[in-house]
Amino acid sequence: KSNIKSQLKDKSIIFVGRLVEKQKGLDLLIEAFSLVNKVRNDWNLKIVGDGPNKEQLIKNIKKHGLESKVTLIGRSSNVKKYYLESSLFLSTSRWEGFGLVITEAMECGLPVIAFDNSGPKEIINKNNINGILVPLGEINKLSEEIINLIDNYEKRKAISKEAIKRANDFSVESIIKEWNDIFNDIINWEISYE
Repeated sequence: KSNIKSQLKDKSIIFVGRLVEKQKGLDLLIEAFSLVNKVRNDWNLKIVGDGPNKEQLIKNIKKHGLESKVTLIGRSSNVKKYYLESSLFLSTSRWEGFGLVITEAMECGLPVIAFDNSGPKEIINKNNINGILVPLGEINKLSEEIINLIDNYEKRKAISKEAIKRANDFSVESIIKEWNDIFNDIINWEISYE
């Protein structure tokens, strides 16, 4: 749990995940950021994580001429530091289960823009309110949404506020309460049938 939240003022976008191109959509990430960089070239992208497709990712960054704009952090034992130094979180996975990094980012107050697949959809349950979902693979739409949040600090703050609230739904305390409610319902149901 993070008591400190991002101030959303760093001109920095963050991606956290294993460097597996096909699943995590690293190719889509770089392509979308390349479109953003054409119009908002004062922003940068940090990629936290490691994995089998790191070399492919580096080639792709070079292909788009983004070497000075994309920083590969590698694995980190202090990912929270990078969340707090960023103003936007991107999830470009083509498929994803429950995205723990999404809830971590939201908990740090980051607005999340994600492709609309099963995992992110479970977490961002109010599109454009507690996060932004983009149809899978629509790179132009993804880059538009990124630029929209870059240009709109008030919207970043509004989404951040709702993201923090939503992340609380996944806190240990909330989960324990849900389980207790379920057990109490079962006990009450059994008692009423005895």
